[in-house]
Amino acid sequence: MLERLAPGVTTIAVVSFFVLAMAVPYIAVRAVSTAQAARQAGLVAAVVSYLAAVLAYTILPLPEAEEMARRCTTGAGAQARLVPLGFLADLAAGSPGPSGLWWQVVLNVALFVPFGLALGWMLPLGRVALLALAASLLIELTQLTGLWFVYECAYRTFDVDDVVAGVLGACLGWALARLLRAGKPPGPAVRN
Repeated sequence: MLERLAPGVTTIAVVSFFVLAMAVPYIAVRAVSTAQAARQAGLVAAVVSYLAAVLAYTILPLPEAEEMARRCTTGAGAQARLVPLGFLADLAAGSPGPSGLWWQVVLNVALFVPFGLALGWMLPLGRVALLALAASLLIELTQLTGLWFVYECAYRTFDVDDVVAGVLGACLGWALARLLRAGKPPGPAVRN
């Protein structure tokens, strides 16, 4: 499990360093003029860091060209898993590493909670769910097509369970945003 987390942690650390290196002077200058500009700069930094984390966990690390050539010619490329909630059947069948399967599902849900949290402040649940579906499908199709045909075959598995987990995570994030918004003092009207 730690080897799966390492690329993401490294990417988040590097991107966060660069975002902070660029954002801190900007925030300092803008904070003098308005607190709102500082919040906006912080939001931009958070979004960039989140997108880097999504990239790190869903696309990276990229495989070596020689290994992919061998995989593609032997037919050992990643396969598509098209049965919704198929991980439950894998768990029931006693496939190796059931705790790893649960962690994969939990982490896929967690990956989209910030997505739903950010959009939950301004969009209704249906739109957030549709945007999460589109984003999750984009990620899975990127994996299935071998990085949009950069590689001859897929190097990661297209899994419909990942799409379901992404939508679920975004919906949980939306609910959290609504809870937080309900506890906030009244301000300008937010369109539902």
